[in-house]
Amino acid sequence: MFRVTIIYCGFRSFAGKTSFEDLRTIDGKLCSTFKETCEKSGLIAVEEEWIQVLQNATGSSEALRSLFVNMLQFCSLPNPQKLLEEFALDWAYDFKLRFPNEPEQTIRSLVKQNI
Repeated sequence: MFRVTIIYCGFRSFAGKTSFEDLRTIDGKLCSTFKETCEKSGLIAVEEEWIQVLQNATGSSEALRSLFVNMLQFCSLPNPQKLLEEFALDWAYDFKLRFPNEPEQTIRSLVKQNI
């Protein structure tokens, strides 16, 4: 229902739609889900955009972890677990300095605990 509301409120181009199928139709093509409709309409970001945000982010490890927490709280991340797994070691510089002999898995666990 959340995505239907996004669609309904999001764009004036959806005005005049009279059915759920109409709402899921973009450029004459029926989307299989409301999520897909939102993504194709630019109403929500697709996973690649969030990856790019995290790749371009700069700051301390703590600031980057805080950015991710804010993204979790205020954004509609399509797959937060995948993002966490992909970027956990990038956000672990401070832990790597404090615990230089710890294995990668332990460092990942410290990042997850800190988030």
